[in-house]
Amino acid sequence: MLRTITRRVSFPFIVILAVGAALVTAPTAAHAEEVSAQGVVERDLPSGAKALLWPRPGSGTVLITVAVPAGSQDEPAGMGGLSHYLEHLLFDGFDDLDERGVTEAFERLSAYMNAFTREQATVYFALVPRSDAVAAAELMAGMLTRSTIGSAVYEKEKKVILEELAKDHASPDGLKEEMLRGVLWGGTPLEHPVGGSVESVGATPRDEVVAYWKDRYVPSGYRLLITGDLSVDGLAAAMEPFTKLGGTALPPNRLDPMNWSGWGEWDAALAPEAPAASGGIPAMSMGHGMPTKAQGPTGGT
Repeated sequence: MLRTITRRVSFPFIVILAVGAALVTAPTAAHAEEVSAQGVVERDLPSGAKALLWPRPGSGTVLITVAVPAGSQDEPAGMGGLSHYLEHLLFDGFDDLDERGVTEAFERLSAYMNAFTREQATVYFALVPRSDAVAAAELMAGMLTRSTIGSAVYEKEKKVILEELAKDHASPDGLKEEMLRGVLWGGTPLEHPVGGSVESVGATPRDEVVAYWKDRYVPSGYRLLITGDLSVDGLAAAMEPFTKLGGTALPPNRLDPMNWSGWGEWDAALAPEAPAASGGIPAMSMGHGMPTKAQGPTGGT
C-alpha cells in the first residue's frame, strides 16, 4: 500500500524493515535499560514498548519503523483479513485530519510513508529527512492510536480491498498461494491468505475491526527501529512521541503454535497409508507430518 512521496535511499532500508518486523515477537523487559552493540542502542519505553536506535551517518534521512503484533495469525476465526483491513484504515484519518490531511502532512515533511501486513505483524514505516524525524514520528503515533475509522472510509476501503482480493483470486499466482497454504497449514491460523478472502472481508462489520484495533494495537506491544543520519540523542528524540503513549496494558497473549489445532493432520490428508508393496516390504509414506503436541517441534524425529 503505497503512500506519499519518494526519496532516494542510500542505505538498505528493506533489510532494516525485516529486522524491525522480527522484533515484534521479542520479549518485553521489566525495567528500562540501554545496551550498545555495534552502534545499536536498545531502549525500553515506559509503556513496555521496545526500541532500537541505530545511528547511520551520511544519508541525510531517518527511517522510523513500528511493528505491531497484529498479523493474520491473530485474527478471530472466520474474520481473515482484519489486520490488512486495519492497515488500510489507519491511513484514513486521525484527530481532525482526514485521509487527504494525513497524506499532505507527510508530504509537507518530504516523507515516504508505507506499511505492510504479514502473519505475525503489521509494520509501518516512514523515510523522512532527518530534520523532520520527530514530526513524522508524531504523525505515526497519532495514526496508530487515535484513528477515527469512520463509517464512510470503512466502506471505501472495503471496496478497494475486495477488488484487490478478487484480482488476486483470479490470478494463477494467487490461486497457487491459496492452494499451497491449504496444503501446508490446513487447520491452523496460517491456512488463509494474509489479506483474507472476499467472503471474510465482505462479512466483517466495522465494529469488529475497531475492537480488533483496540485489542491488538496496545503500545506495550510496539517494537520500534529508528535508524539514520542522527546521533543517538537525535534518534531518541524521534522516539519520544511513542514514549508519551500512555498505558502499560499488555497485548493479548498469542496461542502457542504447538497448541494450534490441525497439526498432525497433513499426513492423513495428503499421504494416507499405502498398501504393502510386493515382496512383503511396506511401502513408504512420503508425507512429512506436522508435529503434534506430544512430539514437539521436531516432529518426534
